[in-house]
Amino acid sequence: MLYEDGVLVAFTNIDDCEKHIRGIGEGRYFHLGSMPFTELIRLADDEGKDVFIDIQDELNCQFIAYEHKTRELKAVMLSRMPY
Repeated sequence: MLYEDGVLVAFTNIDDCEKHIRGIGEGRYFHLGSMPFTELIRLADDEGKDVFIDIQDELNCQFIAYEHKTRELKAVMLSRMPY
């Protein structure tokens, strides 16, 4: 899980995670591990943050978003780059 641009970012597989980390840039260190989904959602609710799951820095990429205010999971598509 990462914290980027005001949201928590999590991945369900190591390949997507590594691809995303490579896109962030060199010279940074990350600790990779796993966390149960229920813990991720609890953390998001406690911190008042949304969660993007399996997002990639590509236009039209599809991913799952958890919205903490409504406590809903949604399938969404990235229509513009987040930065």
